[in-house]
Amino acid sequence: MKTVILTIASTLVAAYAAHTNLASTQVTEKHNKMTEEDQTDTDGVENFIEYHILEAVVDAEKFNVQVVENSNSKRISLLKDDQDQPQFKSIYVKDTKRLKVIDFRTGLVFNQIIADRQDEFQDSEAEKQETEIEAYREYKTLTNKIDIGDLKAKVVENNSNKRVIVLKENGGQPVYKSVYLKDTNRLKIINLLGGLIFNEIIE
Repeated sequence: MKTVILTIASTLVAAYAAHTNLASTQVTEKHNKMTEEDQTDTDGVENFIEYHILEAVVDAEKFNVQVVENSNSKRISLLKDDQDQPQFKSIYVKDTKRLKVIDFRTGLVFNQIIADRQDEFQDSEAEKQETEIEAYREYKTLTNKIDIGDLKAKVVENNSNKRVIVLKENGGQPVYKSVYLKDTNRLKIINLLGGLIFNEIIE
């Protein structure tokens, strides 16, 4: 009789241990999944409805954008400097299209519904970039070599080595690209439909 009781007890202990291990594994997997979801998500941030507003309000291109929450109701992003220190926080409430931007040093800097203001900020940003591009060393050569006309110019890369500008038609189709090498002052202008059309050192 004692043997039977001990066998039953051993079976119950083993079953409890197996259940405990399963529960622990499930909790660990859930935690790992949550951790992965909370990690930096920088893919496609430029396509977020609030990104152009952030560009205009805090010059978002200067920061690394980390999405820390992206649910059905809201999206929260941190804008970090090169030392990985958060400088700004944005909270976009999706159902109301309200965006709040918080400066960690001075507090709230923006709190508006952005649906009606997005085009305004996009136009403002486009005008700002056009003005900057006109001041670039290579702009005069660009206007001499191609008919810029209604083309929209956008800087897609600008670092210590080179500056790359893409010129697009109104429909968004890229038609020209310029590559300016800063250390040698060499400018390449490429017709994306026909090939290289200029490759010289400019003054």
